[in-house]
Amino acid sequence: MTAGQSEVAPEKWSASDQAAFFSQLYELMALCVRRYTGGDSTSVPREIAQELLDGLLFVLGTPVPGANLMRQYENGLKTLTQKMETAKGLWREICLDAPDLGNLALRDTLKEIGGFFSRHDPLFAHELRCMIDYPLCHPVSEALKGVDYITDYLKRLKTELEFINAFPVKRVRQLLEVCCMDDHEQLFNLYEPLAVNALGLALIGENPKKLDISAHERQKIADRLGADWKPAFEKAVHRVLEALGLHSVKAENYLTACVQSFLPRLKVAMESGDLSWVFLSVSEPARLPMR
Repeated sequence: MTAGQSEVAPEKWSASDQAAFFSQLYELMALCVRRYTGGDSTSVPREIAQELLDGLLFVLGTPVPGANLMRQYENGLKTLTQKMETAKGLWREICLDAPDLGNLALRDTLKEIGGFFSRHDPLFAHELRCMIDYPLCHPVSEALKGVDYITDYLKRLKTELEFINAFPVKRVRQLLEVCCMDDHEQLFNLYEPLAVNALGLALIGENPKKLDISAHERQKIADRLGADWKPAFEKAVHRVLEALGLHSVKAENYLTACVQSFLPRLKVAMESGDLSWVFLSVSEPARLPMR
């Protein structure tokens, strides 16, 4: 078995299982080529052949020794259709609930994802076929492909938007305007600055929905943080979610992960004695340098 083949079927398979697998795989590849060419040809350029193979393997899923690949492929196509319907339903739900903050990257990304469903081709099921500009606080793994990537992206985006929607929209807009010179056109995540300020306020017993943090409150945050920050932020996460009425495990895990991502930045700020670039103030604005 060649190096390329070993990436498709495990080397631990018996020689007979390997032979049977690749025999069926070649037949399926021939079928995909015929479908791609409309039956006009049995050959395609190498680059197209590789994409067809990647699409085929995406639909097949995990290889199983002794399996009937044609049946597995047909079942895979049914599963793919179900995944597409689930993702499309999630996309529609997000489009209806997305906050009107005028962020072009978010708007355009949702529009592009809508186009993904119409441009999707089962022969190239692994391809994304849309531009995703809006950056999540916690990015999707690049190991995911096609509708799996889209679904995970949408799930994460839904968690972020549910969090954002829990705040008064006026306060959200005020804080985002502090984050950058043009919060409508610049590419930045809307969730993180809200999460960080909400956590900071929760640390000192203030209402997280206020979002605005004064210089005096920043000093109180600095005084509140001792040698071990973890317990303080664990309590803050629960206080924020309780105040916002968000009780899902997803919301808790997402906000906890946000804490882990901004702690290194907070450590540097604490050492410098200036928390103004971490915990932002609407009443005393200082432009956040884009990262």
